[in-house]
Amino acid sequence: MEIFLMALNTVVPIFIMMMAGYVLSKANIITDEMCVDLSKIYNMLLLPASLLVSAYSSNVRENVAVKLIVFGLVGVIFCVIVGRIMFPPKEGNKQQFAWNHAIYRGNIALVGLAVTERMYPDGDLSNMVLFIAITVIMVSAISEVQISRYGGKPKSGMEIVKTLLKSPVMMASVLGLLLSVIGLRIPDMLLSSFSTIGKAATPIGFIALGASLKLREARKYITKLSIFIVLKQIVFPLIMVAIGCGLLGFRGIDTAFIIALLGCPPAVVTFAVAKANQDKVDSDLAGQLVAFSTLMSVFTMMILIIIVSKFGLL
Repeated sequence: MEIFLMALNTVVPIFIMMMAGYVLSKANIITDEMCVDLSKIYNMLLLPASLLVSAYSSNVRENVAVKLIVFGLVGVIFCVIVGRIMFPPKEGNKQQFAWNHAIYRGNIALVGLAVTERMYPDGDLSNMVLFIAITVIMVSAISEVQISRYGGKPKSGMEIVKTLLKSPVMMASVLGLLLSVIGLRIPDMLLSSFSTIGKAATPIGFIALGASLKLREARKYITKLSIFIVLKQIVFPLIMVAIGCGLLGFRGIDTAFIIALLGCPPAVVTFAVAKANQDKVDSDLAGQLVAFSTLMSVFTMMILIIIVSKFGLL
């Protein structure tokens, strides 16, 4: 019962925030245009401010878990390989890239980070922040390469680098970690301002995500979506938790890190990339993958937490 209540306390606030956005959208209080604007505010300001404070306040000089971060990267690469095997590029098949991209590009910055914070409110999240910065670079580069394989418009190496350097999430994460490493102090008034702004990231992010849900449109993909969610958000994470905890001895917040990383739903950027290449990619499917998987992540995360907790790994 205690394990169930912990899982419930972790995911119910996320569900409520998403449903608030969904209800506001149905009441036409949040329009599609407002939803886009809220998402931009989240990605350009709120999340970067939150990550900057978390990275700056971390003890990264003394607490870099190299083994954990490398294991997380291996987990992402494992998902890339699985996606490549399950959904190889096929001429004229517009759904392949959407499925493939959604498997490895998880929404760790919003869902994963929020879940970990709920489980360990006083935990050191510096390794997760560092991992987010690294994966933004890695998966963005992989995504651009795959677009060309699926018939999209590939970018040059320099264009990819420029895109990455313009990412507010990456810039904020790297800046916060750099300041933490060199010990350069941010004035209290600025740090307090960034902290206040960053606290709005989680509620605004989930409200915007909830407002973007189009549940009726998911019905035509329901069977494939269900299989995808079970594999990506339950089976894969449990396999990696078993490997990480069994062979490498991860426990506690490290186990939560693995669950958050591999159990989170596809990132919203999956839809954005598909939309930008909709002549070759099924953007409707990409949107449903993000929306439906995010909604169901409330339940899949609960399942993961209960199962892993039963074995005393959290």
